[in-house]
Amino acid sequence: MTSLFVAAAMIQPRNFVIDEVKVTKVYAGRRGMRVVEEFTAHDANGTVTIKVYPFHTNVDRTPAIVKKGDRVTITLSEVATSAKIAVSDLKF
Repeated sequence: MTSLFVAAAMIQPRNFVIDEVKVTKVYAGRRGMRVVEEFTAHDANGTVTIKVYPFHTNVDRTPAIVKKGDRVTITLSEVATSAKIAVSDLKF
């Protein structure tokens, strides 16, 4: 139980600045475009590579695609160097 508490305490929101973005778009019929994002960002703890689960553009509440220089908040541990997240986990 104590180890779960310690692990949860290390996971916190981190504020990143986007350094590099790779976006792949593929036509997906009625769903619009299927978008896959991968970006590199940095904060005071170092550089992190983030992969975003694919999403479609022709749906309700289509998210914004990140750009170089954007500031985003993602909940990660302080020592994480890579992560795969849902687009809803990105906060602008």
